[in-house]
Amino acid sequence: DGTFYSLPYPTPFRFPGCGFAGYQSACGSWLVFPRDDGCFLVDPFSRETVTLPPLSSVRLRPPNAVAKWSYEHGAKVADPYVTWMHMKDSDKLHISKLVVCSPNLVAALVGIGYTSQILMCQPGALSWSVRAYDRCKRFEDMSFYQGKLYALTKGENLLVVNISDDHSTGDPQVSRIGQVIKGDPWFSYVFGTTTMLCKKLYLVESCGAMLMVRRTIFCRVPTTVEPLLDQVRLRFSRLTLSIQDGSRCRRWGLTRCCF
Repeated sequence: DGTFYSLPYPTPFRFPGCGFAGYQSACGSWLVFPRDDGCFLVDPFSRETVTLPPLSSVRLRPPNAVAKWSYEHGAKVADPYVTWMHMKDSDKLHISKLVVCSPNLVAALVGIGYTSQILMCQPGALSWSVRAYDRCKRFEDMSFYQGKLYALTKGENLLVVNISDDHSTGDPQVSRIGQVIKGDPWFSYVFGTTTMLCKKLYLVESCGAMLMVRRTIFCRVPTTVEPLLDQVRLRFSRLTLSIQDGSRCRRWGLTRCCF
């Protein structure tokens, strides 16, 4: 609802004359507000505002990209997998994560539900850029670390996003996505008759290192009536993992536990 708290104090922190209800995401000190004619970022401390393009204005690469479909047992399915072209016109499209990498570069995870794609733009630009035929993934988080953009998938794979400039417009765009760390994941599962073990992943920077935090959640098995998130009974950070040095594809290494 846009209420701020200054930890560890229990009382709300007030910004006189300003209301911030309705923000969709946050990045550092920026709050992200979606609108029909575009998005804008607001820094409640400095009152600075930055405008971003609407999600309906996306420059495709290649520009003639189209959605490909096939039929299985009479049902229409994405072929060979879900891309930006299959979800770009949905009214459920939303920004799940936004990263202000520099004054000239903003990256965002945009999608439907848990599935998303990486979009890029310059602040104040008229459109985003997307690789239209890249496979959409279940991205959990994204972070800009030591001059590079990283994305984390549900399978705990860490990807590095290489960025280049469009030769005709000079706008930033994704040139290549490579895997830095291969995850050794576990997925949600049910044990007993009423309990499900789920997880949520985060990328954070601490003491100069990039960390992956895995939050483990015990919750009741969801029913068709009650949503899962309302069933949470206990939540805590299970373990913290860090990137190891080296040039080849690495694995996560355990560093510490947080509770």
